[in-house]
Amino acid sequence: GRFTLVSNRISCNKNIGVIGIGPWEDYSEPLSVRDNVITGNLSSGLWVQKGHACVSRNIIASNGESGVVAFGCKNKLTFEGNVIHSNGRTGVSIHTALQVVLKGNSVGVKVEP
Repeated sequence: GRFTLVSNRISCNKNIGVIGIGPWEDYSEPLSVRDNVITGNLSSGLWVQKGHACVSRNIIASNGESGVVAFGCKNKLTFEGNVIHSNGRTGVSIHTALQVVLKGNSVGVKVEP
């Protein structure tokens, strides 16, 4: 299947703003999270678990704990052109991923995308 989250405002949730789980198969389309504003969530802004993901051109800010949490031993993760700042504890936390590509992100510094 395909999961795409595009051009949304996700804010003020009592736990996590967005949780993406799966797909697990190597041949699957990655989760696509782009052009969103994810702010003011009590815990984390974006949580990606088990599966591939492409996260691009998002503003992820002012969340209570972490901006982004991503993990899963088979993940291939791409983060490109995101602005991640002013989160409570951690900007980006990535655990046990197979491959991570970071390109053109601003983490910890507020800039206009």
